[in-house]
Amino acid sequence: MKKSLLVLVMLFTVKMALGCGTGPTSVNWQDWSIKSNEMRWLGVSHNGMPLYNLVDGDSKTAWVWSGLGGRVEKYRRGPKNLIFIREKPFWVDEVRILSGYAKNAALWKRNNRIKTLSISRNGDEGATWGREATPIKTVSLRDARGWHRILLPRREVLSVGLNILDEYKGRDNDLCVSEIEFYNRGRKIDFHMPRVVISLDGAEDSVSNEDFDAIQKQPRNKIHFPDGVVDRRSGQVISSVDSELLPDFSPDGAFAYVLDDNAPFDGYTTAQVFDVINAHRMWRRTFRYFPNYPEISWQGARRLKIAWSGKKEKPLPRQFVQF
Repeated sequence: MKKSLLVLVMLFTVKMALGCGTGPTSVNWQDWSIKSNEMRWLGVSHNGMPLYNLVDGDSKTAWVWSGLGGRVEKYRRGPKNLIFIREKPFWVDEVRILSGYAKNAALWKRNNRIKTLSISRNGDEGATWGREATPIKTVSLRDARGWHRILLPRREVLSVGLNILDEYKGRDNDLCVSEIEFYNRGRKIDFHMPRVVISLDGAEDSVSNEDFDAIQKQPRNKIHFPDGVVDRRSGQVISSVDSELLPDFSPDGAFAYVLDDNAPFDGYTTAQVFDVINAHRMWRRTFRYFPNYPEISWQGARRLKIAWSGKKEKPLPRQFVQF
């Protein structure tokens, strides 16, 4: 009885600690985001192998699957999913995949490679991947090093989903993918990924009994996946992001502001602006959230507008910050 009570108390504590989750494991920058249905905070974290390695143009780096999938049972047991989302529609007629850990032949053989892959378009962006995507093609890849080219019917899409259905097994049993590229009529689609990205580790809104058991089995000295504003070159977290709110990038993509959404709990909110090209923080300010709250938006490439909500139908007081 005492043991059961302790488990319940610890479960409640974990839920309270998580609070509002950050959604799926993801990496975000201007116009683009990549999401997976893994939960790196919960499973085995391959600290130096995050999602942005998929599109960094370096064949010696790789993304390695971590975690257990979504907290919903049917998604956890389902395929390992990736989704590439763009703010504006884009045309695609080919996917190229550098499967496995391509750094050298020994690492490639030691780790898992994609065997069967289903490609879809315009599917769910959310943590539970519930919205139906439109299937495009299912293919089997040869177990060979190098690039795999997959031709698709040309379509204008908002997202491309890759569902990994089966794998060639290596000794370490870790699924690795080194690079993924999209093409339209022979031209590579440029992801324009900057040096600094917003990286989230997939914490969910609640913790099930199964999740709690998995947490208990993790090593105490486990290194967690970098979560927050991350410098890709060094792998260092410039600032943590304790928020469900995605960053808002300046029109030219050179700056991003992040707003802390925990204000209802402590009465204050903090806004920060980061130079995503040179990897440093430009500006930070804490606002009192009540009785008014700040509405922040970009007014051009270097100008940030801050307006406070009024108590009545009056013009909002405004302030501008120039970078």
